[in-house]
Amino acid sequence: MIDFKSDKVRRFLSDVHGCVKQKYQKASDYVDEDVIRENQLFGIICLNADGEPREYAEKLNEAVGTDLRGYDIIRQFRKFHISHRQKRRELLDWADELAKLLLQALNSADPDDFMRFKNHRKTDVLTQEGSRYKLQERIGVLMIYCKHPELDIYDDLKLLEHFKNAYANDFLDDLTDALARYCGALKRPSRGTKSKSAVEDASYEIERLKTLLERNERLTQALQDEFEESLLESKTKELTEFFSRLNSEKYGCILDGLLSVRKGVNTLKKNHYELPPELSGLFIITQKLIQFVKDSHINPIMKLDDEKIVKASDIEFCDYEGTPFADKDDEKIVRVISPGWIYTDKDIQIARPKIKELGDDD
Repeated sequence: MIDFKSDKVRRFLSDVHGCVKQKYQKASDYVDEDVIRENQLFGIICLNADGEPREYAEKLNEAVGTDLRGYDIIRQFRKFHISHRQKRRELLDWADELAKLLLQALNSADPDDFMRFKNHRKTDVLTQEGSRYKLQERIGVLMIYCKHPELDIYDDLKLLEHFKNAYANDFLDDLTDALARYCGALKRPSRGTKSKSAVEDASYEIERLKTLLERNERLTQALQDEFEESLLESKTKELTEFFSRLNSEKYGCILDGLLSVRKGVNTLKKNHYELPPELSGLFIITQKLIQFVKDSHINPIMKLDDEKIVKASDIEFCDYEGTPFADKDDEKIVRVISPGWIYTDKDIQIARPKIKELGDDD
């Protein structure tokens, strides 16, 4: 058992806390609420690796007052390439082992246990596509503090929730250095003659500064990469919010209306109906709007007015109007009254499909 009252352990935790505070002062200037929500979700996943997306959404909603659904969690999984359950489990197993090795090294203060931690930390977990997870260290850091809250005597987890991948990776470097000092694993040059010691001390200091410079260069590049990714994400968010507002009830569900108008115009054309000249310009504008939506890669999820037989599991991500399903095998005949919309490039749902149960009179 780790003696949390010992000066050595408390000094280690104090050193680590100092590193967290230092990075938080920089990270908190640029982090938005989305990053905090992501880390809160990852923390929940760390405590339950085999949960379902709907279950994660409910726990996050309960913990921080969000209004997420299972689909929102799936979208986050896809964003970070952890939608495949087995691959997600591999990442979480790596993080869990990292946390265990940290506690083992703290308990023993043995340099060999430190090396086991350090070597495991360097192990890359690969995505389904064979690339390294960018958020590997981020998950590792959150796993340590979520799985072992006894280490969090300074309430650092709240600060760590502001860290994206770059700062999480850099913090894990700091944690590794602190653990090396704790376990006596840092090797300084042996003391020889006075002149020889001066040379060895200088060489040691040069190597230390080179390592520090390399770390700062990696951090700078990682932060630049994250900044560029954030710009792209911001553009995507603005685009999806714009089209989401277009299809809101406040503005009369304009996207749905465009589909209805196009369907009506096509029907008129099939019947060889000649449009009055006064209306021809209006329909040209409608066609241009429809083309604009398509060129923006905003597409309907379902077909408007389509009728189909569904079970409860088929409409999990729809807004359903009708009588409750009796059980999982119960079937209903429904009509699509709003197709729902998706930004195809990023697989982001802009509006949920709306379906209505058909009665005997329909």
